[in-house]
Amino acid sequence: AIAALSALGVESGGERVLALLKKWRGNTSQAVRLLVGLAETPSAGTAAILVRVSREFPGPIGIAALSLLGKAKSGAGLDRLLEALGDKDPAVKAAALKGVQLYRETRMIGPLIDFMAAEDGRLKGDAYRLLVGLTGQNFGLQMDDWKKWWEIEKERFKFAQADQGGK
Repeated sequence: AIAALSALGVESGGERVLALLKKWRGNTSQAVRLLVGLAETPSAGTAAILVRVSREFPGPIGIAALSLLGKAKSGAGLDRLLEALGDKDPAVKAAALKGVQLYRETRMIGPLIDFMAAEDGRLKGDAYRLLVGLTGQNFGLQMDDWKKWWEIEKERFKFAQADQGGK
């Protein structure tokens, strides 16, 4: 059923997904199961639907859609995740950081450094560990050093080859 909804495309499938989610607002677990199934169904429209849900459904459903954008792997999905890193809600920021972890695009490094600079506590630590893992660099929590390094390296930065046995 989820594959059929996704295959309908962004407009038709997206409208049907939104209608189901509105119907299930009081049943978060059912709504999240729908979103998980959608995220696991490869389709050009999947990311667009998840982006829309992340914007139109505040609370747990929108947060679930955000965290699932990592599986959808699209430019629009990464754009939405990077935007959500600036949200006021810590749960939204945590979901966005979770989603971003599944991407490997150089355009996310600068925003992650800025995010780490703006955060405190667990989110700062999570962003730090993600940056070290992505870049192979370790400047601790010295934000000026991260920013200087990125300013020098951003034009020529390349990710190391992915570990064949890893994530």
